[in-house]
Amino acid sequence: MLLKDLFQAYDLVIFDVPPANPLVDGLALSALFDALVIVAEWGRTPVDLLSEMLRSLRIVKTLILGVIMTKVDDGSVSSYSKHVARY
Repeated sequence: MLLKDLFQAYDLVIFDVPPANPLVDGLALSALFDALVIVAEWGRTPVDLLSEMLRSLRIVKTLILGVIMTKVDDGSVSSYSKHVARY
């Protein structure tokens, strides 16, 4: 089944894409989708990479529904909250 067929057959299609190169892959795939949800691993996904990816996606007018942080360490929340406040 082609992507076009999927989009015509269903109201909602969700793709889970592996994290090969988030910046390049995210931009390439963003043209195919109505919106994206970004998933990042707490303490492992560099904040600078995440920020750059979100900035680049905004430039190409991609609708970002949100960011999901996995494996959150409650003890290190304060170090990330400084970065999050900027965005």
